[in-house]
Amino acid sequence: MTSLFQTRQFHIDAAPDHADVLRAIHDRALDLVIIDGVFSPHHCQLVATQLDAQPSRFPFTLQETLNAEQTQFRLIGESLTPYAGHPEGPELSHYFRTAAEFRGHCRSLFGSAADFEATVEAAFASTGGGRAVELPAGPEAGTTYTPATLRELRPSCEIPLHVGDYFFSTPGYEHLGKSVVLHDQLSYFVPLQNAEQGGELVVYRAEWGKDEAPEMVREKRANWDDLDASWESERFTPPVGALLVFNGGRFYHRVSRVRGTRARWTIGGFLAFAPDDRTIRYWS
Repeated sequence: MTSLFQTRQFHIDAAPDHADVLRAIHDRALDLVIIDGVFSPHHCQLVATQLDAQPSRFPFTLQETLNAEQTQFRLIGESLTPYAGHPEGPELSHYFRTAAEFRGHCRSLFGSAADFEATVEAAFASTGGGRAVELPAGPEAGTTYTPATLRELRPSCEIPLHVGDYFFSTPGYEHLGKSVVLHDQLSYFVPLQNAEQGGELVVYRAEWGKDEAPEMVREKRANWDDLDASWESERFTPPVGALLVFNGGRFYHRVSRVRGTRARWTIGGFLAFAPDDRTIRYWS
C-alpha cells in the first residue's frame, strides 16, 4: 500500500546514512521516521513491568476529567499541554517542580544501563545534522524542562484528536518560545509496551491552520468512523524500543482505542530547533 506520508524507517546503527532527518521532517521533506533499536525491547519490557507492578509508586496526571473513576489515559510527569486540571496548561512553578521529580523517577526506572535522557539525546544527535541536543533551561537558575512524560492507555482508553501547533499559543509556552521555534514542532515517542490490539498512532492528512477540525471533534468525543471517512489517515505501530518522530505540530493525530488485556505504555514528548538552528531542544 502506498503511504500517504513521506516516511522512512531504519535501524539506529544506520543513522549516519540519515544524518539530518529531523530537520527534513521540520522542513517538510519528510513527515515521519521510525528508528529501530534505540532501546532494547527487553529493557523496555522491564520498565513497563515496573510501571504495571507498582502503580502507586508514581504520581499520575489525569488528562480528560478530574473524575478518577472514569476510564481515561494518564500521564506520569507533567506536560506543558493543557489538560483537565489546567485547561490553559500547568502553572510553571508546579511544572518545573514536577520536572525535577520526573527526571529522578526516569533515572530510577531506566537505570544506568540505558539512561533515558542520554539514549534519546544520542539518537537525536545522530539524526540531527550535527546540532547540539539539550533540555531547555527554565526561567529560574538550575531548572530545566521535563524531557518526556510516560503515557498509560489501559484497555478501552484512547487519546482524542489533537495537533501540536494548537497548543503553543497557551500561556505555558511563552517562555519556551524564546529558545525554540515552536511552529511545526516535532513529536516523538518510544513504545515500552504495545497493546494487544489497537493503540495505533493515527495520523491524518489534515493540517493545523489549513484544514478545520469537524464540529464533532471539538466536542472532545467523536465518532472516529465518521472522521476517518472525511479525512485520509494512516496508522503506525512502531516496535517496542523504536523511536518514532513525526510532524505532530502540523498534522492532526490521535491514538486509537486500546483493546485486549494489557496497557499501552509509551514515553515521549516534543522537540524543536533553536532560532539559530544550531541546537535541538526537547521537552514535554
